[in-house]
Amino acid sequence: MSVNQRDYELIYASTPGGMVYGVGIPQDEIDSVLVPLRMTNWIALLVTAFVLLPVCIILLRSIYKLMLELRTAYTDSLTGLANRTQLLIDLNNPTTTGLILINIDRFKESNSLFGQECGDHLLRTFARQLQVQLEINIAGARAKVYRLPGDEFVIAGNFQSVESATRLIDNLQNAIGGLSVFCNDQELSVDFTCGAVIEFDDDRELSMPPRDGLLTKAAVALKEARKRSRNYQLYDESQSPERIYEQNIYWAKQLRYALINDRICPYFQPIRDNQSGAITKYECLIRMIDDHKEVISPGRFLDIAHRLRLDRQLTNLMVDKCFKVFASLPYEFSINLSYADLLDDDVVENILNHLASSQIGSRVIFEILESDGIENYEEVLTFITAVKAYGCRIAIDDFGTGYSNFEHLLRLNVDIIKIDGSLIKSIDRDPSARMVTEGIVDFAHRLGISVVAEFVHNQQVQLQVEKLKIDFSQGYFIGVPDATPELGQIPAA
Repeated sequence: MSVNQRDYELIYASTPGGMVYGVGIPQDEIDSVLVPLRMTNWIALLVTAFVLLPVCIILLRSIYKLMLELRTAYTDSLTGLANRTQLLIDLNNPTTTGLILINIDRFKESNSLFGQECGDHLLRTFARQLQVQLEINIAGARAKVYRLPGDEFVIAGNFQSVESATRLIDNLQNAIGGLSVFCNDQELSVDFTCGAVIEFDDDRELSMPPRDGLLTKAAVALKEARKRSRNYQLYDESQSPERIYEQNIYWAKQLRYALINDRICPYFQPIRDNQSGAITKYECLIRMIDDHKEVISPGRFLDIAHRLRLDRQLTNLMVDKCFKVFASLPYEFSINLSYADLLDDDVVENILNHLASSQIGSRVIFEILESDGIENYEEVLTFITAVKAYGCRIAIDDFGTGYSNFEHLLRLNVDIIKIDGSLIKSIDRDPSARMVTEGIVDFAHRLGISVVAEFVHNQQVQLQVEKLKIDFSQGYFIGVPDATPELGQIPAA
């Protein structure tokens, strides 16, 4: 209220009897006390803000940096996709029913040939295409793309059925299989192989949590797909560790029985001379015949033989039987030897005895697996020198699958290289494979080394082989392995 143009602050209170007592205090007297307090409070507030603001900024920057580090820990820096760490976390989600493991074919070879920059560009492009295609072909599944170390990717999610997962894989193969990626005016072709596992709650193994189980099983399926030369493979329980253990016991018994009953024998695959068009060589391939007279491929029993230390016995059997078959035939023939065979005194002695007694050393070729790690070149050269004294030749098998192969050529006095089928089988449609093959052929010919193309499975591949001036062709298009060489194909003397 105001009295005589002076403002007063009225303060009043009532008593229990209903009376009201009040007092009026001039406002200017109140302000004379409160204004200094207000100023003091404002100064304290400003000082506090001045001190806390930098602290808050520092804290916010630290939190932001921590968030970036956390994001980096769960994100692949090259592609921007979630990484393996995030995948393992997400796999613990009970709604995750399936996983598709994707591996880019021949990525290491392309990366070595064109450089890491082009390899990174290929990975980024492939990652983008995977994400785009996943959005288009989601097929009722809530799924996400992850990148694992190297050239592997994963699609994990809630697949409603096995059919929805296989349909997604088919769509991915149709959409981006054979994808062309250009880098530095070079065309890189992208093919990939998939391993998939689909498990619902009732199928899950309680002893193996999903974060370990699904990824491990998908890797097993991927390996099986590569072994069978398929675009993808679904995991089944026959591939489980327990089932594999049972199969190993079974094949161990079968192998011992076959050795006792002379059921290990060579099969012979023809090799065509691309200049003359005649079959001039045969590769000797080990086979096992079971109780039902079915032919068993070496993939079923060679690993078991190695674990049972039966390698020497199998190699000696092959050497004995192959020399006997070709003693009266005009063909050249090749026998596969591992690095361990070259160091085995018993195997080497058996080979030298056959060479000395047969007088056919000029028609014998010994194939050394390129994938075998050679630790001591001097020991290998001792064997090579000994057999070359009889006119034998040396071939490197599966050439192009590793990185030490050119060192093998330069140090082992090699006569023939056999280009691995993973390159040859796609040279009619894959520019990268064709370019790598062309480089190998040119390098070999400059060194005076003959070249054999493996896995020639159709006419289109054979036409490319001839166009690249590869000396010899081998594969199902030329001829399948058989128990006896085709006598009608005997080359002219």
